[in-house]
Amino acid sequence: PLIKELIKLKTVRERKETNSFIVEGKDMVDFCYENNMVKFIISDQEQSAYQCDQIIVPSFILEKISSNQSVPTLLALSFYKEENKAIGNKIGYLDGVQDPGNVGTIIRTALAFGYDDVILSIDSASKYNEKTIVSSKGAIFKIIPRDNLTLDQLKELGYYIIVTSLKGAIPYKEVTRKDKYTYEDYKTRAKTNTIMSNDAFVNGTSNPVNNNNNNQFQESFATENV
Repeated sequence: PLIKELIKLKTVRERKETNSFIVEGKDMVDFCYENNMVKFIISDQEQSAYQCDQIIVPSFILEKISSNQSVPTLLALSFYKEENKAIGNKIGYLDGVQDPGNVGTIIRTALAFGYDDVILSIDSASKYNEKTIVSSKGAIFKIIPRDNLTLDQLKELGYYIIVTSLKGAIPYKEVTRKDKYTYEDYKTRAKTNTIMSNDAFVNGTSNPVNNNNNNQFQESFATENV
């Protein structure tokens, strides 16, 4: 029964319902282990480097559990920790970013730039998507994305909104010093929310974002694919 349950985790729906997913290869397993997010190790031989429960199975079982064509000999059952900490001051909001590879890449970029949190809109790729997890290169275990907050809720919490948009925007080459939102401006804001959107949106962001009448601030610059 356990092996069957592990095989079911190949679907995003099953991962989301159980808050469980398989990570593959030593690097990803190490990231999980370092962040105390391993339920147990799955391998074809004992792994003395890990002080946790282990399941030893033959290689053909690893092939059934794995989603990769080239099956590693080390897997782990992982999970996301509960979101019990307060939202950080420096956050990124992914607005309709549906490519899981892009979501994972943004998560690891956010971690590199010192962001506290990444929030996924309801129409963004799931944090349980295998490509999201793999493309984050382990960052998703350090900055676990939230998917239970809306822009309206963030507005009520007092976040300063930064968004790129083609609607009523200033081409970046024409931005004067007076118009520029500088790094110093950014540092003086206690709470900032940078919105990153699906590149298919004509106005840079989805309608809910464009229609969000934020009274604090909304920066609109056309980036010309910079």
